[in-house]
Parts: sequence; C-alpha cells; structure tokens
Amino acid sequence: MFYRYLVLGFFTLSASSLLLKSSLIFWSSELFLKLSTQQKVYALLWGLRFDLASVGYIFGSLMIVIYLTLRVLRFKHIAWAWITWPLLLFIGMEVSDLIYFDNAGRHVSFEVNEIFREANGLVSTAIYSYPFSSLFFLLSAVGLLWLGPRRYAIKSTSFFSIEVPLVLGVFVSLLCIRGSIHDLPMNPDRVYAIGNEQMALIAMAPSYSMIFAALPDREELKPVYKLAPQPDQKFIDQQLGQYLEDKQGEYQPAQKKMNVILFLLESWPAEVMYSYNPQAPSTPSVTPELDALKKRGYSTDGVMASGHRTVSGVFSSLCSFPSPFDSQVVNTKLEAFDYRCLPKLLRDQGWQVSMFQGMHNGQTGNLAQKLGASASFGKLEMPPPTVEKNGWGYHDPDLYKFVLDKAKAEPDSFFYIINNATTHDQHLPPGEPWVFGRSNYDEIQKSVMHYADKALGQFVRDYDAAKLGPTLFIFTADHSAGPRSGPFGDYWLPFSMFATDASVPQKYVAGIGSQIDIAPTILDVLKGHAPWFAGRSLLAGTQAGGMFYRSGAINWVTGNSVIEAPLSDPDKAICYDWRKDLTKTNLRPCSAQDKNRGDFSQAFNWHTQHLLFSGKTAALGKKP
Repeated sequence: MFYRYLVLGFFTLSASSLLLKSSLIFWSSELFLKLSTQQKVYALLWGLRFDLASVGYIFGSLMIVIYLTLRVLRFKHIAWAWITWPLLLFIGMEVSDLIYFDNAGRHVSFEVNEIFREANGLVSTAIYSYPFSSLFFLLSAVGLLWLGPRRYAIKSTSFFSIEVPLVLGVFVSLLCIRGSIHDLPMNPDRVYAIGNEQMALIAMAPSYSMIFAALPDREELKPVYKLAPQPDQKFIDQQLGQYLEDKQGEYQPAQKKMNVILFLLESWPAEVMYSYNPQAPSTPSVTPELDALKKRGYSTDGVMASGHRTVSGVFSSLCSFPSPFDSQVVNTKLEAFDYRCLPKLLRDQGWQVSMFQGMHNGQTGNLAQKLGASASFGKLEMPPPTVEKNGWGYHDPDLYKFVLDKAKAEPDSFFYIINNATTHDQHLPPGEPWVFGRSNYDEIQKSVMHYADKALGQFVRDYDAAKLGPTLFIFTADHSAGPRSGPFGDYWLPFSMFATDASVPQKYVAGIGSQIDIAPTILDVLKGHAPWFAGRSLLAGTQAGGMFYRSGAINWVTGNSVIEAPLSDPDKAICYDWRKDLTKTNLRPCSAQDKNRGDFSQAFNWHTQHLLFSGKTAALGKKP
C-alpha cells in the first residue's frame, strides 16, 4: 500500500536524522561534560521538531514527485531511492556539520550557500583532515546506492489508496515545517528556547539549519553601510581615538546583586508623552503613571531607537550595538555570530534571566534566549486570561500578573525583559473607556497607551507591595509607532529608571541617548563594565548623543541638534533643532560642531557596522 511506503519513508528519515545528530555528543564530548545523560537525551528528543521539519521539507516535496510517477507515468512500483537518496543527503549534511563544528564550534548555517563556490577546498579538507568521516560517508553512499534501485510494489491505485494518503502526508509535512498549527515557519534560533546553550547545540538538527539557510526566501544580508564612501584609516583613527580610548580596560563583572526589570514597551513613542514632549496632551495626560515614575528616579529626554522592529530594539538594548541599517540580526547570517550581551553576562553570574511577552514568544523570545536569557514566556505559556485578549495576545494586566507571580517564586536575583502586547494592537477590553476617542489612529493609539500605562503603574505598586528586595526598574521601548510628526519622532523613545533601594539618583539630565546605551547603563548601576559595549552609561550624561538610521541617512542627535547626513554623500548634511522643530520644517545652517559630530558619526557607524558584519563585536574596545 502507498500509505505504508510514505509512513516508512517518513519514519526512517526522522529516526535517522535523530540518530545522526546524536553523534555530536561523542564527536565533541568535552563540550558537554557538564550535561547529565538525562539532559543529553532530553535535548535530542526536544529537538525532534527540527528533525521532523527537515524531513518535512525533503520528503514532503518528494511525495508530490512520487505521486506524479504513479498517476502521470502510471508506474506500478516505487524505487527505494526515494528514501535512500534523502537519507544519503542527511548523512552528508551531518558529516559536513561535524567537520565544521570541529573548526567553528557551531553548526553550519548561512555558510551552506558557499558550498559550490568553495567545493574543491571543502572536499580536500574533508579527505585529508577527516579521513574516517569521509570513509564513513563513502561506505554509506555505496550501501544506499546499492539499495536504491530496489522497488516497492503498489498493489492498489484507487483514490483512497493514493490521493488520501498523499494529502495527509503533505499536511503532516507542512505542519512539521511550521513547527505547530499556530506558529510561523520555524527559525533555527528557536532552539535556544530549551534554555541551555549546550543542550541547544545537541537539539538542533544540522540538516534543518542548512536547509533553512539555503531557502530562496531567506532574507539576505544587507550591508547598507557600504553605500557610504569608505573612510580611510587615518580619518577613523582621528575621529574615534578618544572614543576607543574610553573603551579600553578589562571586563568588570557586576559587583552589586539586585533584581533588574527592563521594560521594552511595545510601539511606545515618547512624542505623545507630556513628560517628554510639552506639546503632548497634559489634561488628561496620555501616560500619567509613567510620567510620575519618571520623577521617581533618573531620566533623560529619551533615547533613539535602532530600528522599527522589536527584534532590532531587543538586540541593540541588550547587546549595546547598533542593529544593521535597514535590516535586523534575525533571519540573516548575523544571527549565527556569537555576542557577549547583558543577559549572558548576568546569567553567568547567577541571575535568572527571562523574557516575557504578551504575544507569542517567537523570533523575539528566541533572540533573547540566543543572547543569554534562560527562559522565554509568551501567551502560550501563560494561564487563561482574566481580560479579553486582543489580536496579538494578552493584555498587560494579565501579563504583569504572570510576571509578578514568577518574580515571587524566584529563589535569587533575576533579570526580566518585558515586552507588552496591549500597545501592539488598537483594541481595548470591553468596558474600558476610550479616553482620547477612537475616531482616528491618533486617538486610538493614545487611548490604548493610556490603558497600558494604567496597567504599568498598577504593576509597579503591586511589586512594591510584594517587597521582593532591591530592584532596578528601567522604562524604555522597543521602537516607536507612527505616523509621528517627523523623522525624529519616528525613533524617539522614553527612558527613565529608578531603584527601590534609592541607589539610583533622583535626577533629570537633559539630552538624548541611544538604545545602545541601555545595557551599559544597567551594568553601571550594578557596578560592572563591558568595554566592548558600543554605548555609554547614561548615568555619565548624554554628551555622546543618540543615533538612528532612516531612509538612506544617518541622523546624529547631540543636545538639541540633529544632523542628518545621506549615507552615500555625507557632505550634503542638513541640521535642525528637535526641541523647536519636530516636523523638520525649519532647517538651519550646520555649525562647525555639527560638522564634527557628523564626521564622528560617519567613522563610528563604519567601524561598528563593519565589526557587526564581520562577527567581531567583542573587538570594539580595540583600535581599528
């Protein structure tokens, strides 16, 4: 029967993929010495979803071809080659991945696209440096090729014998590729949801990592910064000399142990907040709770966003590095590089690091775990809601209740990153007032923010009442949401923080920073220092300024001044005062100081983007 052949093929390939990837445990046994046998087995089985996904891509496609041979060519037999050839492909992927892992310490991903270009060198390396692995592949090929021509007889060709199994088989394959009924197609970085880097390496199926990297719809790397004229080394040395001098020194781990809660408020523009923009409504205020919390501790005029997606904000805020211009780290080859980010630094020192989202913990949660978070929670991990959900997930009261319950159960200090969901939508629960109306986008956004702000204020009061020990609260956003009054407002985010033990000064400092300043500021409060962080602690002031990339131009903010320089022609810069001119309608001549900041911006962005695209972000503290 046809369905038996399909079941046998799918099971054989899935079991083979699972068995093959287990060879990594023995291949690099020293790397996994700290893992128990139970953890290794759990990792293998937990990662079965990736094995099934790779089988879904390969065998799912072959099912269609097999079907056509039966119906169009009217064959009565199916060659075993339809199973043996994919199996040989899986063996080849595993062997090549083991060789690559031995050299790079990670699985093959985007490098798979270089196979044909570097074929001769790869084959030569495999034969001469790894002869036993090459011999294993050769013997496997001989055996499978011998078995391939053998045929499986199809006794019945009725509709129920052919078409029904085919439809079911394709459905199962698609489900395996997606990862679940509700989720998007799986990104390999979801493997970090297992909560342990070593276990994640075991869980990942190399075949899936390579297949995903080779997909034609995978986002290509876009080194937009190369559109700018490349500065010569002398120019970079002149502009970055003092900056790099300030980045010298050794890494200083956090010396102060306290809880940290970082709010990356979803789609939260500073422009509509009265405490940041005097032209925003004050009676009633859109965000009275956050306005009041701003006075409780340390604040600035805000920070500039690294992009317009949550993943961009998460990366820059946690890793203190500019995201790639006009792109992001996830779904590009940049995600395969190693990053020494704040979550991992604190986790290594004993903090429980967790990401919380009111929506599904998809790419953002996976990214947070790749950067060091040990756990990621989204709407699927939360209990049934008490407030009617919006289109994205849980409203903030239910999210914050879940976070508080988790915090109460923590045995030691924790670092929580919270990305709420209420402001991701234009919906309020039944019975909630639309304080600013709902006749247009601006009114709806303000009404939803007002409701989310109320939930945020209540969470802080509930947390204070719980008396969970010294805690640092940081309030900022993942990105802004528009349309805003001008380009500056499109990237303008709030920033304030306070500590429950009053260890953070109650002070307002005029000026704008960047998202890359968030991680060094937190580490500064904890009495630590990471020289490779591109940002600077905002506790030292905002003289360094803020930066954002928009529509082919680099915008650098220093004090009240914004200098906007086209990437391709920095000499054609324009300047304006953001405090007086959010709409950018009254340009003024650029001063000599503006020109100096523009030159620094050009050198800074070339240097940091080059390090990012080279996978060398940890080398920032070294002179170029």
